[in-house]
Amino acid sequence: MLEVSEEVFDEIYFNTQGMSFGGVWSYTKYCPGWAVPEAFSGFDGRKDFFFRCLKRFMDSNLLMLHKAGEVIDGSIEDKLNLLNDRFPSSEEGVDMGGDAVWFYTDACPAEPAWILKGEDGVEFIDWA
Repeated sequence: MLEVSEEVFDEIYFNTQGMSFGGVWSYTKYCPGWAVPEAFSGFDGRKDFFFRCLKRFMDSNLLMLHKAGEVIDGSIEDKLNLLNDRFPSSEEGVDMGGDAVWFYTDACPAEPAWILKGEDGVEFIDWA
């Protein structure tokens, strides 16, 4: 399995925090300043990279999952499995004729809730 450096995860987090999953999905393909390795090209590789990013952010307490403002209970693995089990099987299924439209439909079982810090250092949740 291809390793991803902390610097890459940090860059992706910095550039996608507060975004919808559609934004994170798009960034996994067009990550400025970082050449996406061949292992992460194509739908399956990109999906793997997307879920690695989500897991890394959740493990670091930077991201929670919710649906319609209700935090999803369970372990990180359970939450990611919920999303993965319903994830489309192709790029076309994600895009639905647009750009990552699936993430904005009721078919997507989760949405991001980013744990951010304000200028005063106080944490708050951004319900993307």
